[in-house]
Amino acid sequence: MARGDGSRIELRERTFFGVHTVRISHDGRFRELSHGTAVHGSESLDPVARGEPLAYYHRGGPAGHVFATLGDRFARVGLVGLGAGSMAAYGREGQAFDFFEIDPTVVRIAQDPAWFSFLDSSAADVRVVQGDGRLTLAREPDGTYDCLVLDAFSSDSVPVHLLTEEAVAALRPQAQAGRRAAVSSLQPPPRPRALRRGRCREPRGWRASSREMNAPQSRWPRQAAKPAGGWSRRPTRRCSSRSGETSVGRCPGSPPARGPTPAPTSSRPCGPTRTRLGHGRARIADLLDRGIGRALFRTLCRPCGYSPHPTTGARMPTDPTAHKDAPASLTDADREALARMARLTPHAAPLEHLPDVPPARIPRHVAIIMDGNGRWATREGLPHAEGHRRGAETVRRIVEEGGRLGVEAVTLYSFSTENWKRSREEVDALMQLCIAYCQSERESLVREGVRVRVIGRVHELPEDVRAALGQLVEATSKIVGPTLCLAINYGSRQEITDAVRDLAGRVERGELAPDAIDETTISDALGTAGLPEPDLVIRTAGEMRVSNFLLWQISYAELFVSDVFWPEFSAEHFRGAIRAFAARDRRFGARPAPAPRATSR
Repeated sequence: MARGDGSRIELRERTFFGVHTVRISHDGRFRELSHGTAVHGSESLDPVARGEPLAYYHRGGPAGHVFATLGDRFARVGLVGLGAGSMAAYGREGQAFDFFEIDPTVVRIAQDPAWFSFLDSSAADVRVVQGDGRLTLAREPDGTYDCLVLDAFSSDSVPVHLLTEEAVAALRPQAQAGRRAAVSSLQPPPRPRALRRGRCREPRGWRASSREMNAPQSRWPRQAAKPAGGWSRRPTRRCSSRSGETSVGRCPGSPPARGPTPAPTSSRPCGPTRTRLGHGRARIADLLDRGIGRALFRTLCRPCGYSPHPTTGARMPTDPTAHKDAPASLTDADREALARMARLTPHAAPLEHLPDVPPARIPRHVAIIMDGNGRWATREGLPHAEGHRRGAETVRRIVEEGGRLGVEAVTLYSFSTENWKRSREEVDALMQLCIAYCQSERESLVREGVRVRVIGRVHELPEDVRAALGQLVEATSKIVGPTLCLAINYGSRQEITDAVRDLAGRVERGELAPDAIDETTISDALGTAGLPEPDLVIRTAGEMRVSNFLLWQISYAELFVSDVFWPEFSAEHFRGAIRAFAARDRRFGARPAPAPRATSR
């Protein structure tokens, strides 16, 4: 059944627990399971990316951070709430994941590989127990689990029986002493009413009314194991844009409070489900000092006017004009660009980080000729190898900044086919730096949701370099996100030559007719196939040439040359290049429309 938004409903079933819907997204790329307005799991239909956790469970989110940091310490994991089974994607060989789910319809959907493959493809030993999570989990022997995950919440209903002190006391014995942790996920709908009104609020303590308990939540509280000092007795934070209304704490992005902060209206403890990481580093540090566990959680409370995209988990505007620095008016192209960024690029917030550039004018693909490492090192009196090492640090900064600005792809000219002419010592240092980069950045790239591709004659590289690159590409191969394309042992003439040979071979084998060869066929035979053509080419260190880099792909790209050496190229320099790009009039060979002639009366 097709919907007005272009999505297609495959299953809709009403049960005692609510309405469950399985749908195909409007672009045909994802299958989603939703309960009411909350998405409880999403999976790519691309066979390569199938099984990769998305939506609230994506690898750049809280679940990804917990299991990337501490997952190797968990032998057994207990999870209350099944959804589509997305959490099973974090299971590793030799681990046991036990899901406790009360709704038989959810169990049936998650266990059917025709709908979702998370349970079927998990490396862990997965067991699904149907029944009330509090009761079924309590029947497990004490100390069974190294980690407990509470993920039984939605925007339509909050199971209060899982939030009582008695429930927490019953669950605590199942976690091994000193290693217990629980993640509580309140999943907000894509556009909560509170955010549309420009304010956020949450029910207070245990005495929230039924109306408040059933209202959509506007934040993602986090819950941890009870520390020795007891649960935090700080009141729940609320924010409001209404002048004169009581506000205890503020959301990021809210206007500063006027006057002294009022005293809490109630001294009743908030209880475990109201224990929060808060809205900043100070609150996190406070929890860490009390022994909650380092590197376990990160703040997901977001500024007013933003919500996570239901498919990718990306931070996207609920209303593009909600940000205080947003342009006065956004065109349809700007809104389309924002939606595209949110679907693909985690944490993209161009209105926040580059408010003076319309989103539609931000390049989708930026190609960079990283030049000046050696000259920078010579100027600083350092060996060339140190210049290349500093250049690798710049790569990290620019990739992160590209993600924040919503850039879909960044291609880096890392090592050309002509670079073999350099000294043996420098070439060896570059090869070792490539290996070190692949090993040190792999976890960070996976966590940030960046997919890595390599173009060039990789087969001519040393075996250890090929192995390191292959491991990095494999680790990120299932990620649906922005692309980091590394051009290594690359030359554009060689790339075009290889593409022509490939096409000639296909013609000789009868797989391709000569008349069928066009520009698209040639583009698809190049290493960058599937990526948008570069919009902007940046070259550092002031040289005015393209150096055999992406000659076919950059036919209509804008060129930006910076006098700054690559090791000194900062995020601000990157934003400056994008500002210069946005100010240009790209006509693609066409003449601008003539201005209307004034007529005299």
